[in-house]
Amino acid sequence: MKRVLGGLLALLAIGTSVSAQQDVPILSGALAFNTSTTGGATSLTPTLAPVLVAPFGDHWLVESRADLLGFFSQQNGTSGTYNGQFFATLDYLQVDYIASPHLTITV
Repeated sequence: MKRVLGGLLALLAIGTSVSAQQDVPILSGALAFNTSTTGGATSLTPTLAPVLVAPFGDHWLVESRADLLGFFSQQNGTSGTYNGQFFATLDYLQVDYIASPHLTITV
């Protein structure tokens, strides 16, 4: 067991020394699917919150986050088809100009 753990730790140490790729966009965020039941009526609330970070060259960086929220409930309260709608918002959109290691201009 000690040898296996030691081997895993060695692999992790080697893996962290590899340099990161440059000019590669990163897409991350969160996804949720919530349900709620009140008086036998069930509502569904899917949520998606993507975050995008995209470098352009050596000096430009664009960051953005949005929220996509849906609300669905049954047409007749406890029976029928589910109907609903989506709401989309842009939380922020930011552009950074990295002039030097000590100066970044952000809009």
